[in-house]
Amino acid sequence: MATEAVKNRPPSPPRTGRPRDPDVEARIFAAVLELLADGSYADATIGAVARRAGVSRPTIYRRWSSRSELVQAALFGVSHSADMDITGDLVNDLTAWVDSAAMRLSRRAVAAALPGLLAEGHDSDRGRALLAVRREHFHDILDGAVRSGSVRDDVDADVVLDLLLGALFLHVASGQPIRKSFRRQLVTLIVAAVSP
Repeated sequence: MATEAVKNRPPSPPRTGRPRDPDVEARIFAAVLELLADGSYADATIGAVARRAGVSRPTIYRRWSSRSELVQAALFGVSHSADMDITGDLVNDLTAWVDSAAMRLSRRAVAAALPGLLAEGHDSDRGRALLAVRREHFHDILDGAVRSGSVRDDVDADVVLDLLLGALFLHVASGQPIRKSFRRQLVTLIVAAVSP
């Protein structure tokens, strides 16, 4: 009888648990950036981030699988490059792209994190997805330039992007500021290399 009563009992409403704090991710990202700006990649441990953000370690691990994934998300998680207008003028579009990338890479937190991220060589699905957004935007710039005749149709956009990012990353990794004169010369060299 008791078993029959249990079978016929209406299902319980699903447990929802405590709702997620909407600003917890912002607090975690702020903690990562502060720890990197004040120290180094080694200082931005999951425990240190949790303490500074006022959250538990499991709260962080529910969102990111590792420290390197968390740091990548905090540094590069919001892409502004896709918001930039593509004017169709190759020099202007590349200049805007390089300036935007240089601004993001010139932050103290990036310089502090870069050696650790490169040493760990972490490559996550999130990191690939984020890079894919930037690559797609860069492809749009070069594809438009190919259609207008400003760029040869045999130019591989991924190679050009890797050249630009490689130059910028090397500057950051070596502790050199990414000066305007360097950025302009970089754009000039790339335009000369891809032009018909």
